[in-house]
Amino acid sequence: YWKDFVFKKTAHIFEYGILATLMYRGLTGSKVEKKKAMYFAVLTAFMYGLTDEFHQTKVSGRTGKPLDIGIDGLGAIGGLLFVLKFVRLLPERIKRLLTF
Repeated sequence: YWKDFVFKKTAHIFEYGILATLMYRGLTGSKVEKKKAMYFAVLTAFMYGLTDEFHQTKVSGRTGKPLDIGIDGLGAIGGLLFVLKFVRLLPERIKRLLTF
C-alpha cells in the first residue's frame, strides 16, 4: 500500500512540475515577463489539479483528494524552480536552444 502511495504522489509531483515548466516556457517564448509567466504557470497548473480532483469526485471508483491538490501545487512550484536552477548551470549555447 505505501509503495503505491509513494509512486502515485511522486507521479503527481513530476506531472505537474512538467506541466508548469512547459507553460512557463511557452509564455516566456511569447515575450511574457518571466516573473509573470512563472506565477501564471504555477497558478494554472494548480487550478488544473483542482479541476482534475473535482472531476474525479464525479467518476465511479475514483475519489478527489484535497491532499492531491496540494501535492500538485507543490509539484508545479518545485518542478519549475528545479528546472530554472538547473538551466542556469548549462552552457550559454544550450540555454539559447531551450529559450529559458
